[in-house]
Amino acid sequence: NYLTDIIFVLSNILFILAVIYSICNRKRIQNWTVFLFAFFFLLFLIERVNSGRYNFYSFHILPFIKYCDSLFFLFAGLLTLKVFNWRSKHAHPIDKGDPFIIDLPINGSHEDLYQRTQFAERLATKIQSKLNGAKAGSLAIGLNGIWGSGKSSFANLIKEKINNNEVDKKNRIVIDFNPWRSSTPSKIIEDFFELLISELGKFDPSLSRALTNYAKTLTKIDENIITKTIENIADILFEQNNKNENYELINKSIERIKKQIIIFIDDLDRLEVKEIIEVLRLIRNTANFSGLVYVVSYDKGYILEAVKEFNKFNYQYFLEKIFQFEFILPRYDGAILRNFLKQILNQKLGEDFISGINSSVDFRTRSGKSLTNRVIATHRDIIRLVNSILFEIEQVKYDVNFIDFFLIQLLKIKFPDIYKIIADYHDLFFITEKSQIRLRTMDERGLGEKYSEFFNINEDKKTASGKSDTVFENHILNGKGNLTEIEKETIIEIINSLLEEKSLRQNSVSKDHRSFCNASDFHKYFIIQTLETDFPIYDLEQNRIKDYSTYYKFIFDLIEKDRLSDIQDRLEKIMDFTDKTDWENHFKILVDIGKYQMNASEKYGINYRQIIDTLNYPKSQKDKIFETIEQYEEFVRSFFKNAPDPYLFEGNILSASLTPFVNLSLSFEEIQLQLFNYLKQYCDNHFKITLEFRDLHTNVIKTKNGNYHEDNMVQKAQELFVEHYKKYLTGKELTGFIQHTEPQTDFFNIEFSWIKTFFPQDVWNDFESYIKNTERLKEDLDHYNEFMTFFEKFKLNNYQPVEYVFNHLQPSIWTNGTKTKPTKR
Repeated sequence: NYLTDIIFVLSNILFILAVIYSICNRKRIQNWTVFLFAFFFLLFLIERVNSGRYNFYSFHILPFIKYCDSLFFLFAGLLTLKVFNWRSKHAHPIDKGDPFIIDLPINGSHEDLYQRTQFAERLATKIQSKLNGAKAGSLAIGLNGIWGSGKSSFANLIKEKINNNEVDKKNRIVIDFNPWRSSTPSKIIEDFFELLISELGKFDPSLSRALTNYAKTLTKIDENIITKTIENIADILFEQNNKNENYELINKSIERIKKQIIIFIDDLDRLEVKEIIEVLRLIRNTANFSGLVYVVSYDKGYILEAVKEFNKFNYQYFLEKIFQFEFILPRYDGAILRNFLKQILNQKLGEDFISGINSSVDFRTRSGKSLTNRVIATHRDIIRLVNSILFEIEQVKYDVNFIDFFLIQLLKIKFPDIYKIIADYHDLFFITEKSQIRLRTMDERGLGEKYSEFFNINEDKKTASGKSDTVFENHILNGKGNLTEIEKETIIEIINSLLEEKSLRQNSVSKDHRSFCNASDFHKYFIIQTLETDFPIYDLEQNRIKDYSTYYKFIFDLIEKDRLSDIQDRLEKIMDFTDKTDWENHFKILVDIGKYQMNASEKYGINYRQIIDTLNYPKSQKDKIFETIEQYEEFVRSFFKNAPDPYLFEGNILSASLTPFVNLSLSFEEIQLQLFNYLKQYCDNHFKITLEFRDLHTNVIKTKNGNYHEDNMVQKAQELFVEHYKKYLTGKELTGFIQHTEPQTDFFNIEFSWIKTFFPQDVWNDFESYIKNTERLKEDLDHYNEFMTFFEKFKLNNYQPVEYVFNHLQPSIWTNGTKTKPTKR
């Protein structure tokens, strides 16, 4: 009927949708399911097509389709799903090639980096030696070491030496029991005897039976097919015994199989208190069978704390009753740890960081202490440190000083709470002074109640050096926490080391702008990424050793982005150079930046002393920049001799070098002559009065001041200056002779001393004759006529200040302006 048709159609549609859903979600179907359905479908198909034994009901609407034909949809859907399963084979995930390093125990002596094999071999020999007492019970050996000290690795070394030949493997049974896999303390003994039955039952059925019966007297073992079968067979062959009888049967059976049984129990210090006590009870009492050897790994301090919670009386001697011998794993050699640490970091970070890595790992404080040895005590410490460094340095690897980054990582790995508090309260502990940070002293609080919680400490406490505490030292020495005195000292030494600005390179005197103590870089060590505003220090270091055109473009691209101050700060830190290219690029860029500032009228931002010091650098580095001192001196002379027009920048360098504190590789006479030649060359090539002309003249005149004598060179420069000035003065430039006498008045005069420079004899008459008879001045007629009107009024007033309002000429005036034209505020 119609209803049945609808039900079957909807069922088929739902099945198809289920198949599509499974395909989209990559559901998988097992092979046997498909084969089973294929078998039954084949039987159905045979009956459906060829057999007349069955009557198949048809759809009411479509009589040629049978209801049972829905099996076609079912099998087709399953087959389609399986085809998609086959097409979408399992594939390994894409390997990005940058995994974390995993802390895994070593499996043999070929992996022993820390030279412990000899101890393992000696211990294995003692274990494999027969005990004197026939009924001495079990032998328990403790491997004592702190977490991460390599107890599991050392246990594997012992196993290797025990199983070092086929005879030993046949005569000894080595069992690994991991109590921390048990779900509850009560399950530990149950799991132990299940493991023991599984390992020993195949050698002697009576031993398996005895172990089963003995275990039942201690705790109930969950029955499975194997244990139940063993138990049923054993019930037929043996009678039931009590606990002591089963214990004796076990001892006799162990003796009968003639095999030494060695049980390794690892990670005892992973367990909770009740679990630890249960394992100790197992070793000492419940499984204290003769011929058994227990090798147990633990951190004694942790175990004793657990025993203390269980029984506080004489807990420190408790383990002496359990373990007949305790081997304390020897401490890792500091040099071996450091070498392994350097090896991993060098391998992962590459050649660019080898020098920084070696310097960081071997870094010592001023007192000679290795901070790496203070913090890194185990192999596990190295793995954790390396993973942290490799993960966090990725975005700042070229923007931090590697030594400082390494010290921060030591602090973070060993003292994460201290690291966090420094990051969160940096403005409490540090003060910025001259772009560098230092620790805040106790008398520099000034932070209000915001950080009052940190000052609730003893202010009279002194540091080990006897100096007054800083806020940070006070917090570490007297704050809350369980830090030992050595740990406190280590923390303070790490911070003090961080506040020392590091060298740019190993054995370099140039300071590294990326150092932790530079205020602008402080954040990089905590947010471990660079900001858009951060200066690209690494790019600068890379470009400064390339060809100069590349370096120039890099620097001036930054200048266009308003990074000039950052560039200057960075360049001032560079005090040494690797080769001639490095030095020449630095010197050239200082000169080009100086000329850029001069053209931008930023004369006061130019550091001529820095340029001079750079120019002098090769004198103290013989054979490093120039092969001979003569070549260097020739370079200096050539630089100044071949200076480009307008010669002013080079002239300023020479002028700045004329002090007793600068020893340029030129004599005073050479400097003075070069300055005069600049002035003369300028006068020969330029036919106007400019600021450069005035400054070039001033540089020569300066040579008569201070400790230097005046000679005819200065006189020649003066004569040349006067001649050129008078020859090329224009009407507009007559304003330079006018002087504003008083603020907020219209009174002006003509400066006598300046006129006398050009007309030293009959000053006023010669000046008047010059301005009336020089045709060049009249080319700016409006300015010239105004000046002449003013001069006549000034002359009639007996060359004294007169009141005058200028319309064309623009003489310099006082800040508040004139009476007629006051300055607007």
